[in-house]
Amino acid sequence: MRTLVLVPLLIACTHKADPSGDDSGPVDTGTDYGDNPIVPEAYKYLWDLDAGGCDDDQDAIVYYDFNGAVDSSGNLAGQESWYWFFKTDGWEGDCVDTFDVDTTASDTNWADDPCSGCDLEFTGTWDLDDSNRTCPGYDYEDFFDNDKVDKDHYNVIVMLDPLSPGGNPNATTLVMAAFQDDDNASNYTFNADYARGDFIPDTEGAYDGPATVSWVPTAGMCVSFTSN
Repeated sequence: MRTLVLVPLLIACTHKADPSGDDSGPVDTGTDYGDNPIVPEAYKYLWDLDAGGCDDDQDAIVYYDFNGAVDSSGNLAGQESWYWFFKTDGWEGDCVDTFDVDTTASDTNWADDPCSGCDLEFTGTWDLDDSNRTCPGYDYEDFFDNDKVDKDHYNVIVMLDPLSPGGNPNATTLVMAAFQDDDNASNYTFNADYARGDFIPDTEGAYDGPATVSWVPTAGMCVSFTSN
């Protein structure tokens, strides 16, 4: 069995930006091999596409990218794709898996609120089906701090913070995600800074939906494979 060892790569900022920036930094723009066919256009000058910023004993760097919406009932749904860029010449081994995110508006009675400033909360499922896999069977339990889930199907709580305490739109929306741990309904593993992104209401000022929602992590994750 191969175990994933994860290390955040803090130099790889992933918030959406103008993709016309220069390519003099740690990112690989694909000039030697052509454009990488799996990388979203918005990130091809931002993401480290050949894991060049990872240590020599690390095998790949991983990013994720959510695109979805809050509907008129206040429910959040969409897809989050996980991109694997390997430390090899060319793009042949690079791949992407996509999770279906399906949640409904909720209001948990928190004993200790993990995101007291968040404006919206959702509960639901975070599922990776075989039809959405292009990577060779990687197990995501280590990423989500779970070790007893069925084929990468997770229960999740998502919280968003599109507004400041004064009610003004934040420049970026904080995303907090909590994944159910060990199939215990009362035990969730929290990531208080899971991602940052954009919350764009269909109607200006309507931050309860409908709205377009997107996010990415603030850093890529360098990954090593070890054998058990």
